[in-house]
Amino acid sequence: MRSGSTPAGISQALFDELKWYFQYALSTGANVCASPNGNVLVKTINHAPTDTQGFIARDDEKKEIIVAFRGTTSLTDAFVDILIVPVPLLSPGVHPPLGSLVHVGFLTAYNSVASDVISTVRNQLQLYPDYNLVASGHSLGGAIASIAGLSLQQNFPHRNTRMYTYGQPRTFNGVAAHFVNSVFGNKAHRCT
Repeated sequence: MRSGSTPAGISQALFDELKWYFQYALSTGANVCASPNGNVLVKTINHAPTDTQGFIARDDEKKEIIVAFRGTTSLTDAFVDILIVPVPLLSPGVHPPLGSLVHVGFLTAYNSVASDVISTVRNQLQLYPDYNLVASGHSLGGAIASIAGLSLQQNFPHRNTRMYTYGQPRTFNGVAAHFVNSVFGNKAHRCT
């Protein structure tokens, strides 16, 4: 692809949108990104036992609260990546159909920070009631973001919630993947 051109089959607007949310995913790799994409850093996410890291940011121009997760950078992350046993999709506030399974490592990583994420987003929505929600992440962070996006949509069902993942490994079984697709429709973008 030439510099300045878009991949075949997508509009310039969608390409720009995908680039914008990829910048959030990339910003999670910084020790502390004081202003993700030039926006307000609400809270950093850092759960040492699972090495789950990321942040919650607020974009006052776009009226969005963004939850972004970091990809694999440590031995602990690699261990999370290889915990591939599928387990029931059980996460706070999520109500999937029977038979929904998810990668145990990714679910454990998200669930280790889920209460804090949900609580922080809830507080932000009380202050900014007309804001929408976005989940983003790359690689391991993309897998965690896909669970987080589902969690945000299920915990805040009256919010427009979108999800952008980049290089996301397989996270869900067919039943759970169909559930995610039915919940998000064209509001989920998985870039590989």
